[in-house]
Amino acid sequence: MTARPPEAFIGHRSPGRLRLKLPDHKGDSSFFARVAETIAALPMVTAVRVNPLTGSVLVLHGGDADAILAHGDEAGLFALARRPFAPPSAAEAEPFDPSALIAFVIAALGVVQVFRGNILGPAAGLFWIALSVARNALASAAEEGQE
Repeated sequence: MTARPPEAFIGHRSPGRLRLKLPDHKGDSSFFARVAETIAALPMVTAVRVNPLTGSVLVLHGGDADAILAHGDEAGLFALARRPFAPPSAAEAEPFDPSALIAFVIAALGVVQVFRGNILGPAAGLFWIALSVARNALASAAEEGQE
């Protein structure tokens, strides 16, 4: 049984320009190098730019975009998705942890006190609190990562 090719979404399409999104292979440099090499071999293609970090393929061409999509499908590189591309929503993102921001703000207040000449009193106390908040944030993040 052969593996199903990843879904490709059309990011945008205009005469001479086609952008594909392949989120399933985001970060896979070897996959995107193979895609670029295969698509660039078509005579109508003038340039192919890939960005594995974003999962994007930009094809500049002087022909029919449908032929490029069909070639990618026939080569087993991707299958054109039948649904629109939906990037991850904010609700799916990791929840915001304010601990790092709090530690930064407290440390910044400590720097202000240093510039005011209050090194031993307020500055040292603020740095100590910032360090404690940062350590607690790191410890809780490590515990969440083990679950």
